[in-house]
Amino acid sequence: MSGDSKKTVSGNVIIEEVYPNPLGRDTKEFISLKNISSAPIDISGWNIKTEKSSGVFIFPPDSLIQSQKSFSLAQAQSTLRLQNTADAIYVFDSEGDVVDSVDYEDAPEDRILTKAKDGVWKWMKTSGANDKKKISKVQKTISRNTKKKNTARIIAYQYTEKESLSKTPIEKVRALELGESVKFRAVVSVEPGVLGKTLFYVAGSGIQIYSYRKDFPDIATGDIIDVSGILQESSDEMRVRITGKDAISIVSHGATPLPKTTETGDISEETEGYLVSLKGEVIEVRWPYVFVDDGSGEVRVYIKKSTGIEKRKLYAGDELSVTGIVSQTAAGYRVLPRYESDIVLIKNPEKEKTHQEETIPDRSKETQTVFQYLTAIGVTAVLVSLGLFIQYKMKE
Repeated sequence: MSGDSKKTVSGNVIIEEVYPNPLGRDTKEFISLKNISSAPIDISGWNIKTEKSSGVFIFPPDSLIQSQKSFSLAQAQSTLRLQNTADAIYVFDSEGDVVDSVDYEDAPEDRILTKAKDGVWKWMKTSGANDKKKISKVQKTISRNTKKKNTARIIAYQYTEKESLSKTPIEKVRALELGESVKFRAVVSVEPGVLGKTLFYVAGSGIQIYSYRKDFPDIATGDIIDVSGILQESSDEMRVRITGKDAISIVSHGATPLPKTTETGDISEETEGYLVSLKGEVIEVRWPYVFVDDGSGEVRVYIKKSTGIEKRKLYAGDELSVTGIVSQTAAGYRVLPRYESDIVLIKNPEKEKTHQEETIPDRSKETQTVFQYLTAIGVTAVLVSLGLFIQYKMKE
């Protein structure tokens, strides 16, 4: 089978649903795959692995998914336990290539993580789906030797994945299909740990690099790196999920990337993930939130605790310069400063007013002193004149 036809077949099998947190005991967990093509697909030898589980489930011979049909794998059959706090599921074909993957955090009880037609994952109510869903019967027994052999192949794939992919220009990565394996070169705009333990950002295309295991090489802002991973979306923010630090190669150490000068009203999908620089007036301060507007629209600046940036005394009316990463959440877009130097107070009207009041001399006191001096001179002159007049009269 040629590489192109294999890719086509693999791309037609997707993870459709994940049920990680059933009511009561988590014995009714399942992972559901779906064949979205117009022909049956043989998934014999394919395997499923989770981020938190050391085991691997291998689909037995004659495992077939009919066209437009689903194949549901129960936890009792796969022995793969899905974590409620956070986990990730990977599906590999018989060649060890990633067919599809999904990760999640904070799984709500009795909700099914479902992939919608637009590719967005949503937590859906079960509506009795767990009782109605037909769990396919598959072989449960897997020899230890097969497990070890298959696990070794997956690990080998993770180490060689970046070598087998052709590079994509960084500016074109966001245009690729979600779930696609990618390899690209980029410049680090903020190192791991500053904006989160599991992620960092690269300049040039607004991409977040994510590793649930927090497994990154020792990299710094400005480093030029080659990255291999899977293109995903989390909270509507584009990111590349990597398997570990071996998915990143440091090419060279470079200069800190320059931010993109942006108006506050332009913080949107177009700038998501980018390193930007903006200036504006402070509208409101609710630390760690600072709201800034340059007249084009208000933007929310959020100072993450992980950055170590100290609380500032900022007031409405202050003029501020901010550099940071554009991030998206359910509450909208925001700018995330990285370091203390990313927040610069340009002008503080209240301080300037106070300073002017302190430096303007009090002329009223000077005027009073001069008046008193002149009055004293006048009185003295009058007394002297009076004395001379008395002496003159006495002589007469």
